[in-house]
Amino acid sequence: MFSGNYSKNVDQFIQRNSGSDISIKATLESHRTNIINQALFNLGLSSKWVLTPDQVNQLTVELERILYFTGEGVPLFADTEFVQAPEGLDEKEQLKIDVDNLLKFLLIGTAFNYTALSKKSIIDSVFKQRNPEVMKLMREGFQEIFNNMDLNLLNSLNQNGRRQFKFQLANILALYTFSDPFQQQHLVFPQESNGKWQMVKFQIETIELKPKKKLYPEIYKLYADDNGNVYNDDNRVYAYGLSPVAVNDVSPYLLFMGTPPETGQGHKFAALTDFVPGHSVGEAMYKSNRNRLAKWINKVTNENTPKIRVTGQSLGATLSLMLALDQHRYVERVDALCPAGLYKKTLDDPLFVSWDQLSADQKPKVMLHLQQYDRVKHVGYFKADWQLIKLFPKKHEMVMASYLAHIRSFANQAGAIALNVDPEQENNRWIRSAVTGVKKFFDSSVHGMLSKKIEAENAKLLEENKAKIS
Repeated sequence: MFSGNYSKNVDQFIQRNSGSDISIKATLESHRTNIINQALFNLGLSSKWVLTPDQVNQLTVELERILYFTGEGVPLFADTEFVQAPEGLDEKEQLKIDVDNLLKFLLIGTAFNYTALSKKSIIDSVFKQRNPEVMKLMREGFQEIFNNMDLNLLNSLNQNGRRQFKFQLANILALYTFSDPFQQQHLVFPQESNGKWQMVKFQIETIELKPKKKLYPEIYKLYADDNGNVYNDDNRVYAYGLSPVAVNDVSPYLLFMGTPPETGQGHKFAALTDFVPGHSVGEAMYKSNRNRLAKWINKVTNENTPKIRVTGQSLGATLSLMLALDQHRYVERVDALCPAGLYKKTLDDPLFVSWDQLSADQKPKVMLHLQQYDRVKHVGYFKADWQLIKLFPKKHEMVMASYLAHIRSFANQAGAIALNVDPEQENNRWIRSAVTGVKKFFDSSVHGMLSKKIEAENAKLLEENKAKIS
């Protein structure tokens, strides 16, 4: 229950933003509490207060700007429910249905139905052993999603729809990185070219992100020997550069993967870089590979080409933020999904402080996708001129474990809503200070534990290789 005397103002907000669209009105009504709470939070007010006339006026103004988008979004699947594989299919056909079900779960919020999975291969490939066939089917599944997008629909979207679709696209690309893309592979997806949306082919370049020996010798010795021989290829971490093929007015993309599941490519070193003492999430990885990333950017951009767009999820989102601060001259837009923020020490680092000397038109657009229930978003801090957007899932998904909120896409869910968040108020939340302090406290012990685990596995691999040779 709200003690505020502003119900009429909220009714007017809902009517103004829904018009005659019954579905949007229903969505806004279902998120009424979220809208009020976020608007009051942005103003430093509380739902427990009876507002003064001046505060009600402030709330009215805030309601004018708070809604970023809402709606059904561009459909990704013809059938949005989990599909039960019929009897008699071969294993590959069954696995294809399982992969499609997994993508629905991650992208559009379809409720997970373990009994609908015909094989345990999907679950096993995430938690026990990576399955190349699952990765291949995931890549094909993502491409199929893009292939089925209706360009006529995209070109008819209003401002609300265009905003949502850009978020949808960023979410899909960020999750695509978990499907093990490979060098010279092609990916085709919609982009604006010559003033309209059309399908554009991109060529993928893998960019290895490895520890720099001079900067982080203790981490490097866990990764490779003195001659540069990597102990375990499964520990290699990659970013993905996407260059448009035969199109001159479309931005290249740089995709950063988040910390993968335990069986994922590069899991151990991605996890290790999440907990380097005295460093923000991913900071050691970014600083180790700053020159390598700059080399790719210089290769795909010049004064006659568009700037790059960057997207990433979790660890990848935080890497995206550091690249925006460091390589702002070459970046048009960043979409950071479920990011950990940066420690204040990192924000004050000489590599990144030039951001504060830039004018607004010199800075790339930095969009932070903060998802309700996700706990990672409480770590670190954000620049005051970054645009923070908080996404709330559809109502029947409101009860959700925090780890699911971190890996699933809310932007693609029908009935979701995206609201503007005031960065200053967000940075000053007590929970942000508390969670950041707790993480800093545990960084050293977690980093040490992960280092010992990698060291033991490296020793085991060396022994196995010696045994094979002998």
